[in-house]
Amino acid sequence: MSSYPPPGAPQGEPHQQPYQQPGQPYQQQGAYQAPQPGYAPYGQAAPSYANPEAQQASQTSLVLGIIGLFVLGIILGPLAIMKANEAQRGGVDATAGKIVGWIATILHALGVIILVFVFLSMASFFAAVS
Repeated sequence: MSSYPPPGAPQGEPHQQPYQQPGQPYQQQGAYQAPQPGYAPYGQAAPSYANPEAQQASQTSLVLGIIGLFVLGIILGPLAIMKANEAQRGGVDATAGKIVGWIATILHALGVIILVFVFLSMASFFAAVS
C-alpha cells in the first residue's frame, strides 16, 4: 500500500519550481529585462510604422463619419468614405471610418427621400382640398 504525502508537503525534487520540468535547475532572471524586438513594454502602445498621412486620413474619416451621423451626412458621409479609401491606400486600416461614412450617407439619403415624399404628399393634399 502506497502512502501519499500530506497536503502542502513538497513533492518531487527539493528545489524544483512549479511548472518546471524535473531535473532542470532553476534560472533566476534579473529584475529588468529589455523588451523583445517588435513588442512594446507592458502598458505602452506598440510603435506604429505606418504612413503618418494615412493615419491622419484614417482619423479624419472616422471624425467626418461621426459628425455626418448628426449633420450634413449627405455631404460628410462620402467625404469620410473617400478619406478611408485614401488611408487604406496608405496602408492604414480605416474600416470604421468607411462604415460610419456609409451609414451616415444612407441615413441622410433616406431622410431626404422621406422629406421629398412628405412635401409631395402635402402638396397633392392641399391641391385636392383647394
